[in-house]
Amino acid sequence: MIIYRDGQHEIHQLQRMIQKLQTLLDDLVAIGEGDLPSQDRLEEAPLIDNWHLATRQIVCLRGEISGHPRLGYAPHGITSDLWLLAPQRGFARTMSRYYRLGTNTE
Repeated sequence: MIIYRDGQHEIHQLQRMIQKLQTLLDDLVAIGEGDLPSQDRLEEAPLIDNWHLATRQIVCLRGEISGHPRLGYAPHGITSDLWLLAPQRGFARTMSRYYRLGTNTE
């Protein structure tokens, strides 16, 4: 997640995030089209032993949401993963959509 304050540092962070997401998207599209990773590519990948599924916390916004396309009004709403927060600009971008930022309780 990036907190955007109109600076060069944030722009570089955003460019790196875009590149990572584009690479992920390209890989998922390829797999969806039946183009699985080659054995050579997998041999270069890190090995994870004794693995299991787990969960971890993600950054999101919680608050009173109104005008949501599916929820309408949610007095105790939680957004999807927060990717960019621009409080000076009055918006946030989650995995799913933009949000306008109202009052902040922090």
